[in-house]
Amino acid sequence: MASLKNCGTALVVLFALTVASDAHDFWIEPTVFQPSPGDRTEFNLRVGENLSGDSLPWIPEWFLDYRVIGPDGAQPVRAIIGDIPAGGFTPDENALYTVGYFSGADLADLEPEKFNAYLMSEGLEHALETRRAAGEENTRGLEYYSRCAKSIIKSGDGKDTTALTAIIGYPLEIIPLNNPYALGKDKTLNIRVLFNSKPISDLAVFAFNSAEPEKQQRTTTNADGEASIAVLSSGTWLIKAVHIYEIDNPNADWESFWASLTFRL
Repeated sequence: MASLKNCGTALVVLFALTVASDAHDFWIEPTVFQPSPGDRTEFNLRVGENLSGDSLPWIPEWFLDYRVIGPDGAQPVRAIIGDIPAGGFTPDENALYTVGYFSGADLADLEPEKFNAYLMSEGLEHALETRRAAGEENTRGLEYYSRCAKSIIKSGDGKDTTALTAIIGYPLEIIPLNNPYALGKDKTLNIRVLFNSKPISDLAVFAFNSAEPEKQQRTTTNADGEASIAVLSSGTWLIKAVHIYEIDNPNADWESFWASLTFRL
């Protein structure tokens, strides 16, 4: 007979898989974005839309990389299977820290209308045009997708910014080029988006605040993979981008990578 603990873990996994299959965005939401040195913060792995959603548990089979990068290097995020929040850490310096999470690939099988709507909502019009040109607009969307999430934490006065621009090496990665916790008068955050460690151009980037998620900014990366976001209000910010392309695979026609970056002012 299975133990109650194992049954509980199985229920958590089943719930999380159900939630993940019905939602778009994935982001890291620390319980405290600006802790003091010596104060622990936990990490909620959120899945949902408009910065509203459920927390996923710490399941090691679900990720290929999960770490915190600080002035002294990187450390893995550890927890017990099924933990929600999914681990955490205690900063020990006045510095910025970058949390990164890279999931394994999952397969999505979407009805034609739902897949086409998703392509439009994420700025992937080129993929929809490809489907139309091939006469596949009314076929199901079979897609492998992976999550590349990051979050910026400010500990104390955040004086040491070494980890801010750290390149983790995820397939799709959003790199802040200036400190979101110390923006100038223009309140502009500049970012660079990398695909396979190289700047990616003409990629749609979206940004919004938890207070007004319906007011989404949309911009496009330039030839250097760069874009600018107007950070005009306080609250939790989510910056996200999706890159999708066709693949030759018996199980799927597309592969996508979803990048996200969070911070809270």
